[in-house]
Amino acid sequence: MKKRFLFVFFACAYSQIWAEGIQFFKGTWKEALAFAQKEKKVIFVDAYAVWCGPCKFMEKKVFSQKEVADYYNKNFVCYKLDVDVETALAQRFGVEAMPTLLFVDTQENILRKKVGMTEAEEFLQLGREVCQIPAMQARYEKGERGKAFMMEYLKIMQENKTEQVLKAAKEYFATLQDEELLEKENFELMTIYTHEVESREFRYFYSHKSAFYEKYGENSQAIIINAYQTLYKKAIENQEIDYVKQISSLVNNAFPIIDKAKAESIVQRTYMDFYKQIKQYGKYMELARSYVEKYAQFDEETLVGVAYDFYTMSDKKEDLELAEKWTRRALQAGDSYEVLHFLAEILAKAGKKAEAIKECKKAISYAKANQIEDYSKSEVLLKQLEQR
Repeated sequence: MKKRFLFVFFACAYSQIWAEGIQFFKGTWKEALAFAQKEKKVIFVDAYAVWCGPCKFMEKKVFSQKEVADYYNKNFVCYKLDVDVETALAQRFGVEAMPTLLFVDTQENILRKKVGMTEAEEFLQLGREVCQIPAMQARYEKGERGKAFMMEYLKIMQENKTEQVLKAAKEYFATLQDEELLEKENFELMTIYTHEVESREFRYFYSHKSAFYEKYGENSQAIIINAYQTLYKKAIENQEIDYVKQISSLVNNAFPIIDKAKAESIVQRTYMDFYKQIKQYGKYMELARSYVEKYAQFDEETLVGVAYDFYTMSDKKEDLELAEKWTRRALQAGDSYEVLHFLAEILAKAGKKAEAIKECKKAISYAKANQIEDYSKSEVLLKQLEQR
């Protein structure tokens, strides 16, 4: 009786949010997992936000199409994940931008992940590829190793890099002659699976980087980026600067894939970020001063980010003056409530009461004029300043 009740509950829960289109599960994530396990289906997760324009496009123009809806309703349990409500689940799946389209098995392993808006045909193809995964895994486990099969298997499994898949990539690359690595299909697999500078395929790529660049242009950067990220992760995990030195060598000698001027800025930024991550703030700030003036004078995001670090890391007058200078420079590109408020915070910390009050009022006025509902932190700061 209890099992029958649960089945009826899940069947009722799995109903439409809209009259037409993809049917999204009505219930909790835990309930969706249980239902997917019963149905022996993968879960399609639409990670969205109510304020996200591209998410609304997907809802109205893609999910509503009959061919799309028929395929997804038949083959998947579909779940809507509001990232502003189910924040823990969104973080677990590494959602950083919306929409993020996820295909998750009942063990909560991510099989595929796509960030950003997609048209209906591409979205359909994505679903079709995911549906091939169980059969492809079974064929691999039974010993199939043909070249065409391995290429397709590795392509389909690119978002699900289990030990088995990484082992398969090594097996596949080992079957290739060096010159075959320059072939388009193999190059594309290298951009997905080549991460270690010690690997044979990376060494071949790096020693023939001019040939790769001539054939694939800036797409060749993907392999350099993979190696960079792997070395940087090791540097932080081990708090070992030797890995940063390896990054320096890797990037500085990556011409023509990375030009000399760009390489210099990447290397200095890497040292900066490394010292920040291991909490050697003095060395970080020393490098940041020169980095901003040399490479980021008109990069609003970097200006505000480094200004915030100086604001939080130091009480020295000269450091707060730099934070103020960089924040004002960022505002030259256009006002922003958060940046205006931040400038007021810097001025308040620096003891510039009158200027802080002025910027606080400016932030509040900007918020009201641009229909920003919550500007309470500026009101609190203004009240504190006026009472001093």
